[in-house]
Amino acid sequence: MSSLLRRLGVRSRPLIVILAWTAACQSTALLAPEESAGENPGRIAFYDDQPIIDVPASAPLGSNVDVIITTYGSLCDQVGRTDILQTGSRVDLYPIDIFPEPRGCADALVLFQHHVSFSPRARGLLVLSVHGTEVSSVGGAVQRRPLTVVRNVTIE
Repeated sequence: MSSLLRRLGVRSRPLIVILAWTAACQSTALLAPEESAGENPGRIAFYDDQPIIDVPASAPLGSNVDVIITTYGSLCDQVGRTDILQTGSRVDLYPIDIFPEPRGCADALVLFQHHVSFSPRARGLLVLSVHGTEVSSVGGAVQRRPLTVVRNVTIE
């Protein structure tokens, strides 16, 4: 599906991109047993799709590094904030999405985009870690596991 998303121009879309298949079901259909209503770590990998994290390979010192993290949800979910922890040559990003209390709604796969910008503090290699979750199916049961994706940015 990632190649389909790229052909649709997902990276340049505004905040939310909705894919065109829907089914009438409860909004909790996409929730894994470990998830609850309220704020949850963003789902950065969904079944066979690899994480979509747009980050430049390099950036000049003194300019902002702009990152876009795509998370997966349903029509009832909402994009939340992204927490940033910057220490030396390391930046940790934590996308947070909001899942509602169970209620009836049409469910569809929705992609949320978390836009983050930060200023590097020194030249050299910057290690960027995105902390979220991976949703998959094991033996027919939906499962969610912590997932960290690491990207490197050269600060010139």
